[in-house]
Amino acid sequence: MKVPAVRLFIVTAAMFAGVLALSACSGKGTEETPKAQNEAAVAAVHTEVAAPAPDLADYEGDWSDTEFNQNSGCNTCGLFLNYNLDSEPVPMLSLIVYDGDRLVDFLGEYELAGDTGTFLLEDGEIKGTGTFHLGAERVTLQVELASGDETLAELFSKERTLVRDPYQGLVRQDPIELVVRYVQEQGKDPQQLTYELDTGAEWNEEMLGGEEVEIVDGVNPEGVIVSRYIVNTLNAGVEDLSDTENEGN
Repeated sequence: MKVPAVRLFIVTAAMFAGVLALSACSGKGTEETPKAQNEAAVAAVHTEVAAPAPDLADYEGDWSDTEFNQNSGCNTCGLFLNYNLDSEPVPMLSLIVYDGDRLVDFLGEYELAGDTGTFLLEDGEIKGTGTFHLGAERVTLQVELASGDETLAELFSKERTLVRDPYQGLVRQDPIELVVRYVQEQGKDPQQLTYELDTGAEWNEEMLGGEEVEIVDGVNPEGVIVSRYIVNTLNAGVEDLSDTENEGN
């Protein structure tokens, strides 16, 4: 059947009007006001999953600097942190730096936000600010000194990494063998003396002898100690404490 031209025009116009109406409704839904956009942004932030806060109980206790403690010249020397989370009325942080003479022995309050803490460092003339980050099985520490000595300035010139055991996985070398090699490198004959560990209280009471650092004596055939060495069994460092003129060479 042939449709009259006028009727066809009316049907086409009605369909076109419907398309325009749908387009208008669709545009109205996508064009959000600034208020709606802000509300949507806030809602998106609140729906994000927050990173879990660290379990502070895992960090309580002592932490030791990996590099400074390994390379120090005595067993008690190093950089140490202690987190006391249960101290009252506020949490306290202990920071100790020891290189044979006390440099820092700080006990003070700290503030913790998530896994990052801050504190003010005041130990006599030594003053500064510190920031620490609680990581996976390690703690990183940064200290900005306002005043202090050269040793501390060098120590805190970079971020420090602290762990529970700074000697984990390291192999301790034989202190006698290290001394024999050292003597040979000095162009001397190690066979003229007998080398043995010093167990005397004179050195052990000074806390120089122990697991990482040992004291080795060079003994002549008459049984007299004529040389003495501090030996770091971790980094193979040997320090000659003896009067080289009396080594019997």
